Amino acid sequence: MSKKKKTIEDLFNEAIVLVEEEPYLVPKNWVWTKLGKVGNYYNGRAFKPTEWSDKGRPIIRIQDLTGTNKGEPNYFVGQVAEKHEITKGDLLISWSATLGAYIWNGADAVLNQHIFKVESFIDKKYHYFAMQQFISSLYSKTHGSGMVHVTKKVFDETPFPLPPLNEQKRIAEKIESLLNKTEEVKKLIKEAKETLILQINAVLNKAYKGDLTQQWRKSNISKFTREEFVAQLSAERINLSRSKRDKEYYIERFNSLLLEQPKNIPNDWVMVEFELICDNITKGTTPKTSEITFEGDVPFLKVYNIVDNQIDFEFKPGFIPKTVHENKLKRSIVYPGDVLMNIVGPPLGKVAIVPPTYPEWNINQAIAIFRPIKDVLNEYIYYSLLYEKTLEEVFQGTRGVVGQSNISLEQCRKLKLALPPLEEQIKIVETIKSTFERLKVVENNINHLSSVLEKTEKSVMSKAFRGELGTNDLNDENAIELLKKMIQEQVK
Repeated sequence: MSKKKKTIEDLFNEAIVLVEEEPYLVPKNWVWTKLGKVGNYYNGRAFKPTEWSDKGRPIIRIQDLTGTNKGEPNYFVGQVAEKHEITKGDLLISWSATLGAYIWNGADAVLNQHIFKVESFIDKKYHYFAMQQFISSLYSKTHGSGMVHVTKKVFDETPFPLPPLNEQKRIAEKIESLLNKTEEVKKLIKEAKETLILQINAVLNKAYKGDLTQQWRKSNISKFTREEFVAQLSAERINLSRSKRDKEYYIERFNSLLLEQPKNIPNDWVMVEFELICDNITKGTTPKTSEITFEGDVPFLKVYNIVDNQIDFEFKPGFIPKTVHENKLKRSIVYPGDVLMNIVGPPLGKVAIVPPTYPEWNINQAIAIFRPIKDVLNEYIYYSLLYEKTLEEVFQGTRGVVGQSNISLEQCRKLKLALPPLEEQIKIVETIKSTFERLKVVENNINHLSSVLEKTEKSVMSKAFRGELGTNDLNDENAIELLKKMIQEQVK
């Protein structure tokens, strides 16, 4: 028996969201319909690797829409169905892995699978902005792990607020006007953040070249010559040697140190490797998962506990037993004042000073310890690790598996910095700290402005699709009539 053909009334009833299933109230001349009823959604084509070329039209994948494609797109030479061709202005919706709505602004191209090309039955810009607003709710309906996706049935049945056509245009215009204004503010914020980073780097650059304390040195004559300063450092470091072999190594290194000095640092400063001014640079160890608990004897730090170059132990705190700390993880015991840096990334170069919250801590294998000797200030080491020039060569030569980069302990030990006598280190650190405090105020203001801007955008987007922008005109034809016309057009 043949299936009974649906009437327009049947299709209309299918397109309406039941009152009890409406997500929220909308103006009385709006109607809740379903996403699948406001457009046709054509999935892209599954291009085989054998069809890829270095010429022709680009094959647009999700990473080309999100801006995460690091290289050139693949190209295709040949003909495809019209539904797989895209031109400037087309509305595209990615429904797998990364969900999002986009207006294509590039050259003529062909569309890869996992992206819908949308033939919209309503105002295209309203459709686009509405999808941006509701994309987060679609994430809650995704399937799979890893490469999540929304099924076509779930996508089509998603409730969609439909205003009269004129109101759609007014809403789209208002949102677009707001976003144009906020985009200008975002550019200013971006420029301000870039300027802030430049100022931070400029301060550190001056500090570690000796320019920051140039005037200070004129009225504060050094108590040491470079030779005397090296002799002092040598005595302190050699005294910490753990073996005869270590002692011989450091004696040899310090004996040749004066011959390796550059001419562009102050006369009483010394260019020195970290291993000569730190006691036993090493890394942590990872205990068994069962040995890490939410409560316990000794706090155990992981890379995620280094936030904004400070220790944040409020975030996912972990503890290990004292017996594990003092035996299996004895090598990686750290104390207040030790300087820590992550050596597994990305990102690399997260730095922090261990706070006095606990008398002893421990760390995992992705963190290195720098414990300066007596006449080297820990904050001087800390800021030197934040100075881009210190790690510049290391970053260029980092090694690791795909998606991961590592700094070896040997690289940590061979890091170099220009070191002044202790009195000038103290002055430099004081100046850096006071400068950073002023810049932190600026940073907080920038972040506050960003937060206000984000909240404003979210508020406007939320109000827009509730009919609360003040643009709705009850004299407009009811959206139900628009929905009926759309259905009639589809059954022709």
